[in-house]
Amino acid sequence: MVYCPNCQSDCPSDTMVCPDCRQVLPSLTKAASAVAEAPDDSWVTVAHSKEKKLVEKAKNTLDVGNIPSMIMPKSFERQVKSSGHSGKGTELSAAGEEKLLMVPREYKTEAKEILRGVFKNENLY
Repeated sequence: MVYCPNCQSDCPSDTMVCPDCRQVLPSLTKAASAVAEAPDDSWVTVAHSKEKKLVEKAKNTLDVGNIPSMIMPKSFERQVKSSGHSGKGTELSAAGEEKLLMVPREYKTEAKEILRGVFKNENLY
């Protein structure tokens, strides 16, 4: 179990965001802390789709290649661009909203090459 630092709720250890208050949980962001605690303006979108399973498959492909990545809702991108905020406490997407696959900027070229090779016939942009 992980405890939410914002509302003190018990959250499953495999959860990125508190289901009660939507705060990004620190236990999962610590692994990427050398790059960023949560996707911010140093992270870029390398793929997007409304097909959640396809985006998850793409993330798993990047994980195998040791490329840090996160799946975020399309609304996250707009919030970061308009406010410059770090994404902490960002509400996650509604069902059916487009999902973004984001990587730290320094991995962008490598990630796109891998995804292009693996998903050339898929609906992953």
